[in-house]
Amino acid sequence: MQPGWHPDPTGRHELRYFNGAAWTGDIADAGARGVDPVGWIGPTSPTAQTGQVGQIGGPRTGGTPDAPAPAAAWAGAPARRRASGLAIAGMVLGIVGVVTGLAVVVFYASAVCGVLALIFGLVSRRRAHLAGLRTDGVTTAALVLGPIALVLSVVGGIVFFTVIDDLIEDLERVAPADSFELDDPSCGVDGGRAAYTATLTNTSDGTDRFTVRVEFLEPGTRDVTARGSAVVDDVRAGESVQVAATALVDIEDVDCRVDSVLIGRPPFSG
Repeated sequence: MQPGWHPDPTGRHELRYFNGAAWTGDIADAGARGVDPVGWIGPTSPTAQTGQVGQIGGPRTGGTPDAPAPAAAWAGAPARRRASGLAIAGMVLGIVGVVTGLAVVVFYASAVCGVLALIFGLVSRRRAHLAGLRTDGVTTAALVLGPIALVLSVVGGIVFFTVIDDLIEDLERVAPADSFELDDPSCGVDGGRAAYTATLTNTSDGTDRFTVRVEFLEPGTRDVTARGSAVVDDVRAGESVQVAATALVDIEDVDCRVDSVLIGRPPFSG
């Protein structure tokens, strides 16, 4: 019989190593290697006539007779290594990377987790090979999930910068000072309604929606009597449009103050 891993003739373990001249104390159970501290395995050889494994050369614990090996032999199969902490960490990072990759907006976190999962998996597999062991399932999971997380991070980055980034850019925000001009303003009260009018010019490079928010004050004070706003949509670059913000007041005269100018659409608007 060739040296290698074979069914344990004692029946105490699944596999035992035969070095070509003697059974050794190296054993394996459920893919995990170990050393049998019980009894002594004698230097027996298999019988050439039957091809079966020979008897154990020493008594078993408790004085029970030695048992012959089973007919089937699993020759040359290395034991499977138990999952190491590094492999478990790699698998967990791989799972986190895949989940965050599906979330798109945190694609960068998916990339980091994917790289770490792949590194941990590779290191764990190398250690197993150096020890003459098979790669465990947890290490394999890390090696599979890591690249998947990396691919998802790339896809997420593309989606983010081509779709979501544009959507965010379209959300309502304070308009930069160089994106508009307000000319020819007028302010007054007519029939209990205060009104502010002006000409708005879009000085940005694209078509935008503008919202002009106005506060109506008691003349000569900073006391706000009412507020109003004017919205103009689809104002092309270089185009000038009239804006008018109004509000009901109970005084005969007001001062007008532009509180803010917003650009884009408010969230969840139609």
